[in-house]
Amino acid sequence: MASANGDSSGQAARGGYGSGQAARGGYGSGQAARGGYGSGQAARGGYGSGQAARGGYGSGQAARGAIRLSYATLTLAVFPAIRLSYATLTLDVFPATRLSYATLTLAVFPATRLSYATLTLAVFPATRLSYATLTLAVFPATRLSYATLTLAVFPATRLSYATLTLAVFPATRLSYATLTLAVFPATRLRYATLTLAVFPAARLSYATLTLAVFPAARLSYATLTLAVFPAARLSYATLTLAVFPATRLSYATLTLAVFPATRLSYATLTLAVFPAARLSYATLTLAVFPATRLSYATLTLAVFPAARLSYATLTLAVFPAARLSYATLTLAVFPAARLRYATLTLAVFPAARLSYATLTLAVFPATRLSYATLTLAVFPATRLRYATLTLAVFPATRLSYATLTLAVFPATRLRYATLTLAVFPATRLSYATLTLAVFPAARLSYATLTLAVFPATRLSYATLTLAVFPATRLSYATLTLAVFPATRLSYTTLTLAVFPATRLSYATLTLA
Repeated sequence: MASANGDSSGQAARGGYGSGQAARGGYGSGQAARGGYGSGQAARGGYGSGQAARGGYGSGQAARGAIRLSYATLTLAVFPAIRLSYATLTLDVFPATRLSYATLTLAVFPATRLSYATLTLAVFPATRLSYATLTLAVFPATRLSYATLTLAVFPATRLSYATLTLAVFPATRLSYATLTLAVFPATRLRYATLTLAVFPAARLSYATLTLAVFPAARLSYATLTLAVFPAARLSYATLTLAVFPATRLSYATLTLAVFPATRLSYATLTLAVFPAARLSYATLTLAVFPATRLSYATLTLAVFPAARLSYATLTLAVFPAARLSYATLTLAVFPAARLRYATLTLAVFPAARLSYATLTLAVFPATRLSYATLTLAVFPATRLRYATLTLAVFPATRLSYATLTLAVFPATRLRYATLTLAVFPATRLSYATLTLAVFPAARLSYATLTLAVFPATRLSYATLTLAVFPATRLSYATLTLAVFPATRLSYTTLTLAVFPATRLSYATLTLA
């Protein structure tokens, strides 16, 4: 019984930490769970009354859809050494995941079993899984026998007689192989079926590669390097990324998020994007770039570093109808991409106007926006006055009287602040409403926000709603997002997307 339900008795395992009744109702009695911390009526208005329970912390429903972490340290952004004893992890993913020395379900990892294991997602660099089934956002039911998994790409990950299923790689078989996802730069697959988020059942070694994308892409004696495939050579191949469905590249050098300098000879490229984009003096439509015209050009997506667009309308997943006049576009980043009187609409940046500016997306380190409205995948209508925007991070981005709306942060006001996105380490928000991809309407009073992680972010009487954290209340708390390493939540509902080493004492975790 103990092995089946965890360290505790069968009854405790079924109900949670306490008796079956407490488990059904929440932390306390069934009645309290239904009503919340206090009486039923107060629930409607706040933490107390029962009515609030429906929208508060304590209701049974919240308990059912929430995670119970008793004295646990959760480290998502990759779970480096995550130990969940008698816990139900629900990431964006992890909905009702049961861990009793347990079943981890990341955004991915649904039903992943870690027996005395140290899982390190944000890529799993050298993650050891002893007799385990790894299911990343992907890796559903991936079996790693005495293996070292390194996701954020798996650079040189060795899978001995294993079935790798990334967000993608569902049931990918790697026999004595070194998998390097975050792209697979020069990953050699010998007699293997690679299924990335994408690559579902892609056969490599005289194979059909199907990335999230690359469905049925044939690689003849090739070295595929996804997170980009820098210099991935496709001889007479039909490449269909998660995108580029049926994109024709005639004697072209395609460099997707990746694919920098990928040569496609008489090939059909279909990214997750580029559905039916015809290239050969063509119209490129990425997941994004729909109808983007490239005249004698070398496209480098996840990136497009120095991609030249001659009188073209670039529409990325984003950049729909963004006009680039004699410009060098560098997406996954756009480091120093010059936009002359242009309207940039990234997956985000819809109609963002850049006057004589240097745009650097996947980050925008030191991007200058003069009286512009930046709308990232996020930042819709964000006004940057004489500012240096650095997206994939925005380290030290100054926003003067601005409304920042990230993929998240919609209408977040930053007064004389230094925003650092892909993380926002030490971002100061004065009287602001932070709404991350998540954090909708999260109020930060004199706080230092550090996103891609928010290590040690202080939230005073705030409602944090991450991509997760919808309406999470943090009272005098230090929130560390892209993970919340060591975030302490007292009587809180924490829902990270990661929570590396997050301590939840009497908490209801509801990630995504």
